[in-house]
Amino acid sequence: MEHLLGLVGPIINEKEGPGRMTITPEKQLAIAIWYLGTPDSYRSVSNTFGIGRATAFRAVRRVCHALHILALPLVSWPRGDAAAQEVIAGFHQESGFPGIPGAIE
Repeated sequence: MEHLLGLVGPIINEKEGPGRMTITPEKQLAIAIWYLGTPDSYRSVSNTFGIGRATAFRAVRRVCHALHILALPLVSWPRGDAAAQEVIAGFHQESGFPGIPGAIE
């Protein structure tokens, strides 16, 4: 989580507007991971973290936007069918899962 926080923290730590203080990047990331990893509603997430529903929504939106920005330089897809088949075969050999073009560590 620390590595991910180091990547997204500077992006999500921007002030929203005049007079509005955002919650810490650590808490925003925890909220987003919780929301994306569970079937909870924003109401449940806001109760769990002691924040308003709109704050929970904005935290998830900020983290997802940061991940979107970071995805381009960090995530690469095989180019062409031959390269894709090579990656799929290698991943199958390493993990035992067939037909998978890769995974996120």
